[in-house]
Parts: sequence; structure tokens; C-alpha cells
Amino acid sequence: MKRSLAVISLAVMAVSLAVMLSGMPACAQEKQVVKIIGSKYCYFTIEDWAGIFRADNQTINVDVKPASVYSVTEALQGNEADAVMLFGRIQEDEVEEAQENGIQLEEQVIGEGAVTFVTYRDNPINALTVDQIRKIFLGEIVNWKEVGGENLPIEPISRNEAMSGTHDYMVNNLLQGYPVGQNVLRIFHHDVVRTVWKTKGSIADARLTEGIRGSRKGMVKVLAVKATNDAKPVLPSLSTIRNRTYPVTGPLTLYYNPATLQPPAKQFVQFCSNKSLSVVRFTKREEK
Repeated sequence: MKRSLAVISLAVMAVSLAVMLSGMPACAQEKQVVKIIGSKYCYFTIEDWAGIFRADNQTINVDVKPASVYSVTEALQGNEADAVMLFGRIQEDEVEEAQENGIQLEEQVIGEGAVTFVTYRDNPINALTVDQIRKIFLGEIVNWKEVGGENLPIEPISRNEAMSGTHDYMVNNLLQGYPVGQNVLRIFHHDVVRTVWKTKGSIADARLTEGIRGSRKGMVKVLAVKATNDAKPVLPSLSTIRNRTYPVTGPLTLYYNPATLQPPAKQFVQFCSNKSLSVVRFTKREEK
């Protein structure tokens, strides 16, 4: 009889506990974590979206962190991330590395980004061609008079951050994979605009928002860019980036392995997909 009463008591306690847990608010339950890492350039967009997603899905925590990613495959295989965010597209050798490891990467385009170029505010030059910018950052053009400006040494500046999306995109695309010249000042702090403001003859790569903000404060001049010598100069703006008339634009992307993506991560990727342009499955590069 005593044993029967004990069993009944345990059953009642179990039912009560289940009822209590079911009535607990979502924030009190253990949350499932979705990890997104990668380019700082993409961080701001993804974190904004993650905030909206978290508010509507309180049992899922999307953890977004800017971080240097030397291998998308290793980051996904090593459980560092459910998805990797990049400014631009991964290189061909990374596609091959993923395939060799049995990973069929998918790419989610979530928007467009751009590299803005700022210079000292009293620079008489208003526009440069893509080729001129390339040669300046490779150290092949070293004086402003070589591009129609004053007789003044050029002081190129770029971030020295492994996670800097603007610097990585510029090297991999504008500089065609070559490192910046030895004359380029590499800075560790984030305030590129202030460094340009204090440096006569300077030019630097920057994000659109910081370039526009610095221009409005009268600290720097934002340069227009020409695709070719005969092309019309185009200033960076939201509209010229979206329609890609500004020459130095690139996609903001998420990379993930659909075969191992867990339901919460799939849900967040789908959330991003609803705001994006296209999904690309990598088989052969030329099929994109």
C-alpha cells in the first residue's frame, strides 16, 4: 500500500512538473543557439536581422560575431559556425576544398556592399579610375600629380584587421589578389576617417557609412570612381550600390552546408533568404 502511494505521488509530481515547464515563458527555457561568424562588414546587417528574428523566435538565440575566417570549410566542420558571412564571394580554391571534404556549399546573397574611397578634404581630385586606385594601393602611383593632382606624395591607408571586409574585398577583387604595397599605412584602430583627416595627401578604403559621415562633418572627401578612363564618375550611395553603377561593389553573402544545417539555423537562413536576392548551389564555378 505504501509503495502504491509513493508511485502515485511520483506520478503526480511528474505531471505537475510537466505542466509547470509547459507554462514557463520561452526566455526561461534553454535556448537553441545559431552561430554566425565572419566579415565585420556583414556583421551590422546580419545582427540587425538577428535582433528581429530573436524577438519573434524567443527559443532561438542567433549569435553573430565578427571574426577572421581563413577557411569556410574548417569553420563549418569544426562547429565554429552554422554559417559564415562574407563581403564578396569565396575563392575557387575554397570551393574545391569544400568539395574535397564532401561539403556542397550553398551561398545566400543577402545584399550589396561597396568599398568607398576617402581622401583629405582639400584634395583637388574628385574622381579616380578603378585602375588608378589599384595602382595607388599597389604602390605603382605614388604622387598625386600622376593622376592630375598637386605635386604631393600619396599616403595610402588601409585597415590591418584580419576580419575587415572592405580590406579583404579590395585585395581579392580590386587588387586581383595582390597584397597592398609596402608604402600603405596599415592601421589597427577602426577610425579610418580620423586618420585621413589628420594626414595630408592621404587616401583610404572605408565603409560607405563612415565615408559619408566623415564627409558630412567636413573631415574628408568621398571620391567618385570611374570604371574606365572614358566612363562617367559615380559617387557611392545606396542607389548606385544597389544598381551596381558604382564600380567597386560586391555581394554580402552567407555560406553554409545544407546537409548539416540544423532546424534553428535553417529557420534563420530562410529568414535571411526572404530578404535576399538568390541562392546558389556550388557545383562548377562557371554555372553560377
